[in-house]
Amino acid sequence: MDQVNRALLKLLELGRKNQNSMIKRLDDTARDFGLITLKKWRNVTNDTKNSLVHELVERNLHEVIYHAITKLKLDINVRRGSDGLTPLQIATNAGDHQTCNLLKQLGASEVQAEDASSFLSDEDREKSMNIVWLDLEMTSIAEPEILECAVIITNKDFQILDKGSWVIHFDKSVLRGLGDWHQETFADITEGGNGLFADVLQSKLKKEEVEDELLRMIKRHCPEKMCPLAGSSIHIDKSVLKLQMPKVHDYLHYRIIDVSSFQAVMRRWAPWIETKIKRNLARHGQGVVNHRAMDDIVWSISFMKEFRLFLIKPQYVDLYYVRK
Repeated sequence: MDQVNRALLKLLELGRKNQNSMIKRLDDTARDFGLITLKKWRNVTNDTKNSLVHELVERNLHEVIYHAITKLKLDINVRRGSDGLTPLQIATNAGDHQTCNLLKQLGASEVQAEDASSFLSDEDREKSMNIVWLDLEMTSIAEPEILECAVIITNKDFQILDKGSWVIHFDKSVLRGLGDWHQETFADITEGGNGLFADVLQSKLKKEEVEDELLRMIKRHCPEKMCPLAGSSIHIDKSVLKLQMPKVHDYLHYRIIDVSSFQAVMRRWAPWIETKIKRNLARHGQGVVNHRAMDDIVWSISFMKEFRLFLIKPQYVDLYYVRK
């Protein structure tokens, strides 16, 4: 990396009058050290931690910028390490309208000011794509108390990074006051239920302890206000978190990934896709959910894994057009 650093810093010293020479040296550096190395390079000689594109923008090297983006395919929306600003934001803050116009023509994205310092490092940028899959089992929707909480944190490709499940203690008198659906669904396994009531009575955990443990887990894998909550009808769980676990709610991004919404649009616009997905899940023993928090999350993730195939596999797309 020291050799790359020296080569790029010498290249940047050539100045605006030597942009053709800079382009040639840039191509030579890419050939000698690889494009991945160029993309990962950051200027550590000052506090900015600029990427190569940031350095080119700060120097108004328009010809080199054009070459770096169109030929070398460097990331035009890369965020620098010191403050998370993109090249377009750097040019905008400097009042450099010519460079702004060039970057926009090359595909630079407008970023809201509130997001400007979101990514403090490349690691945070990658972590921001993680997904917090969550499910709560509750006493009711009208006046909810959390009986059980489960979470699985995955990367964007569904690889599990962490998971946990907690049951919160309630007295038997509280459980007896719940409705018929709760009495049947959460009854002992020997009585045809899923056993949640028994686990609730046995648990020693308080809601505040669960909130703290859950927040610690999320913080290990998610930058603050960057990662979405995901699950089936997850808007309900999110509203309950806001009431019962506000520290967790406020740490997460305001956006959600609602599996139930995907099901709803498929049912209306492409019902054969939903049918195919549910058949595949049933073949693997996931035909129904049992209303235990962790099992429900696993089902939601499995459903979205199947749906993802229709987005990325050409044979599924071809089948769609045949059906049209």
